[in-house]
Amino acid sequence: MKKFLLLSVFSFFTSVIVLSQSTNVLTAWEYLETYKREKESGNEAASIQALLDAKKEIEPATKHPNTSQQSKTWKRRGDIYYEIAVNKSPRLVLEKEGAIDTALFSYLRAATVEKKDNGKQVIEDRGDVIFKLVTIANRKMEQGNALLEDKLYDKAMLAYETARYAYDQTLLVDPKNPSLPSASNSALLAMVICAVSADEKEKILSLGAMVVEKGAADAWVYQAMAGVYIENKDLSNAKDILAKGKAKFPNESAIYLAELRIAFEENNTVRATEIIKEGKEKFPDKKADFILEEVNIYLTQGDDEKASQALEEAIGAFQNEAEILKVLYFNAGIIYDNLARKNEANKELAKINREKAHDYYNKTLELDSKYVSAYNQLANYHVTLGNEYLVEANNLPFEKKKEYDEMKAKALDEYKKAASFLEQGYAINKDKTIKNNLIEIYKKTQDYDKMKALQNE
Repeated sequence: MKKFLLLSVFSFFTSVIVLSQSTNVLTAWEYLETYKREKESGNEAASIQALLDAKKEIEPATKHPNTSQQSKTWKRRGDIYYEIAVNKSPRLVLEKEGAIDTALFSYLRAATVEKKDNGKQVIEDRGDVIFKLVTIANRKMEQGNALLEDKLYDKAMLAYETARYAYDQTLLVDPKNPSLPSASNSALLAMVICAVSADEKEKILSLGAMVVEKGAADAWVYQAMAGVYIENKDLSNAKDILAKGKAKFPNESAIYLAELRIAFEENNTVRATEIIKEGKEKFPDKKADFILEEVNIYLTQGDDEKASQALEEAIGAFQNEAEILKVLYFNAGIIYDNLARKNEANKELAKINREKAHDYYNKTLELDSKYVSAYNQLANYHVTLGNEYLVEANNLPFEKKKEYDEMKAKALDEYKKAASFLEQGYAINKDKTIKNNLIEIYKKTQDYDKMKALQNE
């Protein structure tokens, strides 16, 4: 009899505990409703306190063996943490960290934790659970985009992964929703973009393969994967992936540009030239990209004449893109300097090329006044002129002292101009090469005080 009484008492207390946890769920819901009413009324302090009270009430229910197996419990928890995450009140700053992830986890539990005897899923407020899951996934995508822009690649990748997981899990709950597979693929593509931005080669290949397998890859995915294979000297796989890309995107310039890289790797100049010619004709809007590759071919071959012609064409194509144009200007200057040296025997032609180089270096600085290399090249231009005046002076007959002094003065003037350009460049970047060049120029100009000051830096 005593044993029976003890069992009855135990059963009574168990029922009380279960009832208590169910009450917690109800109380949390009531607090959440209070939060919404007070928020609409503009009573921030009261609304936030109600939300925090709701959070306090719901947690025990998520741990009890009975209420933790009910969809309602997790739906309420999801709603509470979702509101904590989206509410902009400074009173919730300390509560926000991880809140959106907790909400996501809770909604997923709400969608999967409870089943009827016949095995059918029980989901509390199914439509709202689906809506919240998609909303959180979308927020994760936005978060990933912002992190990617800030170059926080690991965090961006995690945000995209979470978004994709949420889309995929929601699809299990709502399998007839046509937008979810597309959203999942978009998240996967974003992960590839993140991998490319972070230059994570293994992830580019693994994630890229997943996108390709799903049939959701854009042309640039094939190009990015081929780029990794090319860097790894795996030209066979590079060709294979590009063949797949070309079959799907026969009119995409990205595929042709990747094929061009393979031709370069194989030193197949004939094939590279064919691709460039075809690309310039087939993709007039991408003509500049193929022109730049053409320039690279000629530079590799040491054919400055053809390289200069291709560069002039590229300069014309990139007139509205300053960042690219300044690089083209500078490289045009380098090429014309090379042509001047190659044609030293023909003084007139050498001078023409040198003046073209001079003009392009100045154009570079017009677009970017901090392009240090252009200052160095302009200094070199004036040093070359100064040296020519000195050579001319030293070749004069002894009796032509006046002409000799004039040539020396011209040389000194050119050296001072060179010093000025080097000083400007050195002020931007304390480069050791510029410093040494400047010290040598100060010797020529006999600016020994400046020379010593620079040596002592």
